[in-house]
Amino acid sequence: MKITQRWIAELAGGRSFVDVGGLWGTTNERVSDALKAGAASAAMADIAPPDHRLWAAFDERMAGMGLTDYERISADVMAPDLPERVAARDLVHCSGVIYHMPDPMGCLRNLRAITKEHLILVSMVVPEIISNSAGTLDFRGAGTFFLPALDEHQHRVLHEYFERAQIRVHGITGAPIPEWTDPVDGAPRFGPWWWLLTPHLVRTMVSISGFELVEDAPVVEGRSHGFLCRRV
Repeated sequence: MKITQRWIAELAGGRSFVDVGGLWGTTNERVSDALKAGAASAAMADIAPPDHRLWAAFDERMAGMGLTDYERISADVMAPDLPERVAARDLVHCSGVIYHMPDPMGCLRNLRAITKEHLILVSMVVPEIISNSAGTLDFRGAGTFFLPALDEHQHRVLHEYFERAQIRVHGITGAPIPEWTDPVDGAPRFGPWWWLLTPHLVRTMVSISGFELVEDAPVVEGRSHGFLCRRV
């Protein structure tokens, strides 16, 4: 059992729950975990429009587990009206989202607005030192990189790092990073990674965003990290 699933098992019983941005990949959703833990109510909130195929895949997965009592909410985690679209819940889970936001602090602000008690935040992370045949990058302290601003040396080091990890990242091992919004309809692009974050950096971000860090631990060693936060 992943650490995040253990936290849900311990905290969801009798409480309201929402999984923010959990549709991608379908099997990464945590609504089913909350319902199995006895949540009083559970919802999935995701930017995908109501008719997107990911919702059908999510419904199919839930039906396969005999789970039908949940809410579906189409909402943008960065939108000012998020608290109106997603009523505050006792327990909020958000995984694989914050580093896709151009404004991660704004993302945390909105997540706090819909959190009554606890937030479980999961983010892809990088180690504080990345060193390989292309060179060395130091992320210690306040170190982070905004990926569209990488210089040639930084790009080479990160390309080798992510190639070895078999992770596709826009602008490094995948397609070039596009503009933040689509020039046709102005819709935000949440696919690219905009930031590289370390566990230390995320701990600091949550601690100054109105949360107290209760516990944190790797979810996938060296690649993603979970943070259990209490709203203060």
